[in-house]
Amino acid sequence: MSYSHPVTELRATGKSEDGNSLTLTDSASAEYTLRISDSLRSLVNQQRLTSVPDDDAPRLSIKEIQSRLRSGESAENIARDADLPLEKIERFSGPIIQERRHIIDTAQNIIVERDPNRDPLTFGNAVNKRLAPRQIDAASLEWSTWRLEDASWIIRLTYPNRDGSGTADWSFDASRKVLEPLDEDAE
Repeated sequence: MSYSHPVTELRATGKSEDGNSLTLTDSASAEYTLRISDSLRSLVNQQRLTSVPDDDAPRLSIKEIQSRLRSGESAENIARDADLPLEKIERFSGPIIQERRHIIDTAQNIIVERDPNRDPLTFGNAVNKRLAPRQIDAASLEWSTWRLEDASWIIRLTYPNRDGSGTADWSFDASRKVLEPLDEDAE
């Protein structure tokens, strides 16, 4: 009796700082870590292995794909617009996803209040503190970001409320580390 298990296709999206493992991502953006062992190196370097052939050249440049991803457009939408397989677009999304996560982390760690009698208050903690009286758990918050043409970023917080969900937007200048509220909910 044989069992058939569905195969999850993974793509390499990065490597660890020490170079000892790869980060792999599936189509649902779940991340996996693969340790680079000597046996893996040997397997990959076997002469009989060949690269996965590329189809026709992409109709979009890598730079254009990454620019559209960076501006917040989904990989699915780009693939549909360009009539390309989703995998071709996702191949270039890893560094952009990492960059967007870094921007959110940087914004959340900006100090927004200093008091000599206590620890500085970061933007992320200030948001959590403001939402706590509404009994909104930090785990239910969704942060997203996208870059504008002027190289500034929009930081968006989506949070649950009695109407379903609410949003608050801030403009973020990453080079100056300056956040500015863009709507009433962000003030």
